[in-house]
Amino acid sequence: MYNQHCYGTIANKYSLQRMLLEADINKIQELKQYIKQVNKIYLRDEILWITDNDSLTSFSFVDKIKFIKILVIINCQNIEFFPVPTQLQEFSLQNVNVNLNGIQQMKQLTSLQIANCQLFDISVLNQMVNIEELDLSMNNIEDINCLKGLKNLTSLNLNNNQIHDIQCLRALRKLHNLFLAHNNIVDIYALRYLDNLFELRMPSNYVINMYSLKYMKNWKFLICPEIKSKNITFSEQSRVMKLNGRKNLQERKFVMQISQNQSIMQIT
Repeated sequence: MYNQHCYGTIANKYSLQRMLLEADINKIQELKQYIKQVNKIYLRDEILWITDNDSLTSFSFVDKIKFIKILVIINCQNIEFFPVPTQLQEFSLQNVNVNLNGIQQMKQLTSLQIANCQLFDISVLNQMVNIEELDLSMNNIEDINCLKGLKNLTSLNLNNNQIHDIQCLRALRKLHNLFLAHNNIVDIYALRYLDNLFELRMPSNYVINMYSLKYMKNWKFLICPEIKSKNITFSEQSRVMKLNGRKNLQERKFVMQISQNQSIMQIT
């Protein structure tokens, strides 16, 4: 999945310059009949990257070009989803105004990124049970209950949304990496059930009770700066501070703002 905050952009992962140099000229010619602005596409092996191309109005051509398994679309604003490309294994949409109806037909997808696409409703994703990596960052999502059935998820990025309730995440027992930064989360009780979680990043939330973090067994990376706790007692602070002795935590950082007029407690 191509997310600059978590996995590195596709440019870092595959190198756009190398993609251009290594692109098969015959494959480029094949694409020409479907995409007018060929100078704004990048091709390497099974990966097709299309950026800043408003002449692109449909994904339908992808099913006609069988070698494409990974499709990245950035800054393309005039796209209709139907018919969907069914052979894709990884699909990334960034800054694309698109309706998700039909995406559930992409049965082979294991990695999906829909970032900065002004999403509100993601209910259609509840049928995508084969997804292992999901990035829905930088949208306007409030309700994530539809994700509770995606039990093959190992990585989930929900940064920069409007999420308040994360109770549905307790069902996602395979999660290894969870990103919840810049939301409206108050209660993190559900996280105590995620036994396989080893990375949690959730700065800028409104967590009241941090005690659930004590039950995590396998964490290696735990980053929660600027958690704006509205009501943390002294005894609660003491319990959380015990996490500092966990030997398997390679990186740990808490900053909890008790109130505007009180001091900030930091655990490092």
